[in-house]
Amino acid sequence: MVPYSFSRCKIFVLAGFILFTISLLQARSPFRTEEPGTPTIITHWLGDSKKHSLSSFYLQEGALFHLYDAHYFDTKKLTPGPISYRYQLEKHVDGTVLSQLIENLLVELSSKKPDLTDFTILKKRDFNFKNHTGFLVAKFKNYPFVLKLFITTPEQFLKPFDYGFESCCFFIMGGGVNRYLSGFTRLRNLDRLEKLVAQNSEWADKVEFPRKWYWEPQQQRKFIIEGENIGAVGKKQTITLPSVYALICDEVYIERTFSLTSSSDRETALKLTNFLQQQVDPHINNYVVDAVTKKIALVDTEHFPTMVGLDQPEPCTDYVSWYLSLSLKMWNNSFMRTKKQRLAHQRRSKQDMNFFSATNL
Repeated sequence: MVPYSFSRCKIFVLAGFILFTISLLQARSPFRTEEPGTPTIITHWLGDSKKHSLSSFYLQEGALFHLYDAHYFDTKKLTPGPISYRYQLEKHVDGTVLSQLIENLLVELSSKKPDLTDFTILKKRDFNFKNHTGFLVAKFKNYPFVLKLFITTPEQFLKPFDYGFESCCFFIMGGGVNRYLSGFTRLRNLDRLEKLVAQNSEWADKVEFPRKWYWEPQQQRKFIIEGENIGAVGKKQTITLPSVYALICDEVYIERTFSLTSSSDRETALKLTNFLQQQVDPHINNYVVDAVTKKIALVDTEHFPTMVGLDQPEPCTDYVSWYLSLSLKMWNNSFMRTKKQRLAHQRRSKQDMNFFSATNL
């Protein structure tokens, strides 16, 4: 059984996170003069002169300007032609069919009260149905695939606090990263994880990864992020991003999800997490057993260090210490860094980041 102190610890950590966030939101007076050299991002639609801006000392170059690679994205996109089923290789669906269903989904989501024809929503916590932006997970009703949909606008991109408490934490710890940006790490990280597992005799026959493809609509509207004083004082940079994209993933038939109440599950999850150098979220619910293959299926390949701003692997010994270490990092990022440390961290370029960063996957 999990010690009683774990539950209390988790509650204290979450309560602490909330208090930190509230403090951050109220710490600076809106009438206070902005410090010279404050990192700033400006966003606008491609071809549109209306601009939105955000200044914050949490913004960092890697999270904002190096996660999206247009060429790599295109090489991983869903293509027309037959896509075989995960468990029934003799069956398939054409990629154009899946694409059209997602196009229809976008139309349905734009209505005030969306009634989805071809999808069942699995996760909507990070999606804002009022402005039709955020992160949505849904399952195809008639095909064995799962959709992870990312939608943003130039204005909403600058509002990390509109998508819940977890989004606030990622923004602060990850240097401005959000679910939309982190989606660009999922396939590159998958490439790395598959190689690590394939080369290891202990895990090669025990761990598997569902297939994934990127997707974007035919009528894509793009937006631009311009950065000032990010990477170096006075430095200006820009990137053009798609406002809508998605991941199409194999559906996994889950026999069971790992549980914190099982010492064996905890030991296995942490052992695998440490082997993978914490490049996946150690959260126990991210580990499942495939009902057909009986292997551990890693469904979520989002690059966890990018989300929480880790620079080096930090071995996990137990889940209590893991939750505490995250809360401590949140505290340090928010309150304990000196001005000199903060500026040094902000001025790092891509070349300064080590192999652990998603920008170097």
